[in-house]
Amino acid sequence: MYDLRSKKSAGVAVSLLVGLTAIGAALVPAVTPLVNSPEATATATAWNPRPQFGPKPVPQPRSGVGQTTKPQSPAGNAPAAANDWASRANQPYETMQTGLGNLSQALNNSDLSGVQAACRQLSSASATLAATLPSPKANLTAELQSAIDEINAMSGPCLSDSPDIDAVVSHATAASNHMSAAASAAQGG
Repeated sequence: MYDLRSKKSAGVAVSLLVGLTAIGAALVPAVTPLVNSPEATATATAWNPRPQFGPKPVPQPRSGVGQTTKPQSPAGNAPAAANDWASRANQPYETMQTGLGNLSQALNNSDLSGVQAACRQLSSASATLAATLPSPKANLTAELQSAIDEINAMSGPCLSDSPDIDAVVSHATAASNHMSAAASAAQGG
């Protein structure tokens, strides 16, 4: 059985987070004066509010900068996030692998009801896996999404009254290839 959790995928998640933090820091604009004319700065006077609240000091306006942004999670949480994702994604991934095996066996035995049962199993597992996306790695997410798309495309021809076996085999083969590529991507390949 394949386990999506690996140290390499957690390491990649850490490097992705560090890279995103560096990009975010590069996007912060440099501080520039609002008024750069010598004449304007010479005549400007500071704003001093008049107290209207009695002897208490006047509250100062607060800056709205950064109040709408989501705080960056520390890089130390990236492995935990990758492991959390893997723990949620591993079971539906394994169920999809089992479903593809069941589909292959039913096709080899010319068992139409077995083919349709395997398609239902695959459809259910792919929906569960889709709910876990995105993964910590973009190429892993892309491969898993492609496998899910192939299984979704296979469901129609598979579950119809007269299944299109050629379409089922074609989509199942493509889904299996994407799942193999996802396994490779999860292990850093």
